[in-house]
Amino acid sequence: MNKEIKVEYLFLDNQKCTRCLNTENVLDESFSELEKVLSKAGYKFILNKEQITNREKAIELQFLSSPTIKVNGKDIAFKLSENSCADCGDLCGCGEETQCRTWEFDGKTYEVPPVSLVLDRMLSTIYSTERNYENSTYKLPENLEKYFEGISSSLADQEEETCCSSDCCS
Repeated sequence: MNKEIKVEYLFLDNQKCTRCLNTENVLDESFSELEKVLSKAGYKFILNKEQITNREKAIELQFLSSPTIKVNGKDIAFKLSENSCADCGDLCGCGEETQCRTWEFDGKTYEVPPVSLVLDRMLSTIYSTERNYENSTYKLPENLEKYFEGISSSLADQEEETCCSSDCCS
């Protein structure tokens, strides 16, 4: 049995998006607790945090929603649910069209998962031999496509303003 546990945290923005930032904090706390216990059973943990900045990276990592926590390649959210994320909508200029992950646990929906949810799902995923849900053919979700288009447009606008707001281009 391979006792190496790879945990991935994938997100759109952990500076301005409170949902991503707070989920990262919950993950850090959960990861620390889990590592203490399971390292005694011989498990080795690797934590990788990666900001998804473009559609190519999203496709490469089969990114479905922000934020995402994967354990050994499996998304710990047993089903995908989302709602409007004002912070990410502001980042890309997409407004309410930007949908980010919500977490369902014990009959409630959370924008930031509680530690108990993350611990429960990580343990379930570590000890499970089946995929949580089928994702046979990956396609970048439409709302992420719009997000990355908006980010690209925002960056192009900022570069244009920076360059042409002075007399350097005349």
